[in-house]
Amino acid sequence: MILTRRDTDNRYIAYFRNPLFGISASSAYGLPNSLTHFPVVLMISYIGIIVCGQSAKPLLPVYFIIALYVARDMVVMAYKNPSVPAAVWALFIPVIIYKKEISAFLAPGSQRFSIYVTAAFLGMFVFYMVCYIYYFLKWRD
Repeated sequence: MILTRRDTDNRYIAYFRNPLFGISASSAYGLPNSLTHFPVVLMISYIGIIVCGQSAKPLLPVYFIIALYVARDMVVMAYKNPSVPAAVWALFIPVIIYKKEISAFLAPGSQRFSIYVTAAFLGMFVFYMVCYIYYFLKWRD
């Protein structure tokens, strides 16, 4: 029995293998790229900086990795659906307007709070990743 590369790769490992998957074929300065990538990275990174504060700085890479992969996926989706940048900006504008309120709500009272919120974000990302793999990329067994 000859195993192909597709048979030996785990779909979850393949998801993380190339952080710029699908973007290399398109222009780096195209309109969906810049309209989608920057707001997603800024939103998730800002939330991570607020949640982690001074007490949980080692948790910041979790937010940056989540921001990288979610932004990449949103750019790929934006090429297939032109309403994705509008949806991203519909989330980004309230984050900019209400950043003080968001900061007050997410400001860590303790390191334990930061760990719990980061674990919740990581759980939401894992759920998102599974849904993205199964329903958008259609990588099923």
